[in-house]
Amino acid sequence: MFLGNMAQTLTTYRNAATAISDALVAEQYAAAVGVNARQLTLYYNVGCYLSLNTRRGVWGQDAIGQISRQLQSLMPGLRGFSATNMRLMRLFYEAWNNEPLNSSVATDELQSPVSEADINSSVITDEFGVSPKGVIYITPHASGGVENDL
Repeated sequence: MFLGNMAQTLTTYRNAATAISDALVAEQYAAAVGVNARQLTLYYNVGCYLSLNTRRGVWGQDAIGQISRQLQSLMPGLRGFSATNMRLMRLFYEAWNNEPLNSSVATDELQSPVSEADINSSVITDEFGVSPKGVIYITPHASGGVENDL
């Protein structure tokens, strides 16, 4: 009888650990989705700010480089805001600024499951600070990548 109770107890503990593990994985996934949405919103808004000021000639040459260096000075260790990445944020905004963010085109494209082979993408390195494996930068247009627009 003692061995039967011990086996039942171990099974109960295993079931509890599995339930907790399942909940943890689900919440980690939900958190990652939420973080990604917030990061995309930040990158879009920073891109908007940069686009409006650089494309209209409000700021001079190398403004993005100067701002990037100032950010690094203000926030040592900050990742993801190199001049290159900030230019990519500007391009991200410019690619999507004519598409309402809550439109079915924008949301369907962002929510549909795709593989890297299915999309026009370039990988932003881990300098962007989002993922050690890189982030897929998806453009709404099928023609050409963003590298040429820098």
